[in-house]
Amino acid sequence: MTEANKTKTATMPEREKFIRVGTTLYKIVNQPCISGGYIKKRIPWNIETLRQDYGKDYMASVPKYD
Repeated sequence: MTEANKTKTATMPEREKFIRVGTTLYKIVNQPCISGGYIKKRIPWNIETLRQDYGKDYMASVPKYD
């Protein structure tokens, strides 16, 4: 893996967004509609999966809400 690829995998792709509300982690996704548009949805996500995919330090960059 090149240095550029290591940096890219360590950061979140622009289209994948995560937030933490209270103690629950969500992935923000755009669900396609039959009309051709999109609906923004929050999908519950596993914190351990996020750590495995982006590294243990990534959680500090996820926005937190009450």
